[in-house]
Amino acid sequence: MCKPDMLAALQLGSTGMQAGTQWQQARYEQGIARQNEIMASRQLESVRRAGAAEATAIRDRGRQIAGEQKAAIAANGGDPSKGSALSLLSDTAYLSELDARTALQNSEQKAGDVQAEINAYKSARRNSKKYAPMTVGATLLTGGAKAYGRYNEQTS
Repeated sequence: MCKPDMLAALQLGSTGMQAGTQWQQARYEQGIARQNEIMASRQLESVRRAGAAEATAIRDRGRQIAGEQKAAIAANGGDPSKGSALSLLSDTAYLSELDARTALQNSEQKAGDVQAEINAYKSARRNSKKYAPMTVGATLLTGGAKAYGRYNEQTS
């Protein structure tokens, strides 16, 4: 049979290894959360750039259509600055801008979702930093108490 002090030492050694593993796991999780946060930040920038590019393309296409309409009106002898021709060009400009703003709004909604992911990763990292010492401490205290209990059982 093992001596009581040997059992207590084994219990404490096992507890120490468990606490070390918990600490390493917490550090690993913090690193993963940080990497995810960085990747999501890049995705956020990309979503915003894509939305702006799409809005610019829509506006450019609207101007192109308006130019074609002006040319067609003028070719048929109409005056693009009066009456229904002006109304047509105004509607084209309005609808193009509406589509561009819709594209921007859609990209901002996507960006909001990505920002929520970033916030979740930051929170996970912060919580891991905050609670890892408590978890490790609790493991050490529990292991120490168990070792003391076993030692007392063996010596009584």
